Amino acid sequence: MTALGVGGWATHVYTQRGIEQGKLTASGREVLRHLCRGILAGLLPQDAAKKEAVLAELMGVLDHGVARLTPLVQQQMGLLLGSLSSAPSRLVLTGHWRSFRHASDTDMVDLLDQMRLSGNPLIQLTYRSVRSFVCIQCFSWAPFAARLPGYPGPMVI
Repeated sequence: MTALGVGGWATHVYTQRGIEQGKLTASGREVLRHLCRGILAGLLPQDAAKKEAVLAELMGVLDHGVARLTPLVQQQMGLLLGSLSSAPSRLVLTGHWRSFRHASDTDMVDLLDQMRLSGNPLIQLTYRSVRSFVCIQCFSWAPFAARLPGYPGPMVI
């Protein structure tokens, strides 16, 4: 399985990057959008049109976050997002071959939960990397987070 993933990654990553010149590519944006459906599932609106509007706004927030990353971290995130858009490397990084495009919101929640609980360190690292990036960007920009219907607000400490 690893050889298949490496082969898929090697041929795909140089043509399909997730971040280029400090911005999300179309491919990186698509991967993140689908992952955000699972990561933020309980916080997004139920109405499909409103959910799409929130996800579109979130892509702008994530683009802004990418621009603030160091060039090395941009490169690493770009390679990870590019790899997640390739079926063979997606299998290695998530344990699933199927495109995120064909997954329902529930499928994305289940996939992320399986990744979180996986005994495979690479799958756990992928989960933690993407989830951390999304959550840091989403919740550190208060005007956006406050508009999420399911967001309870910052914790009172």
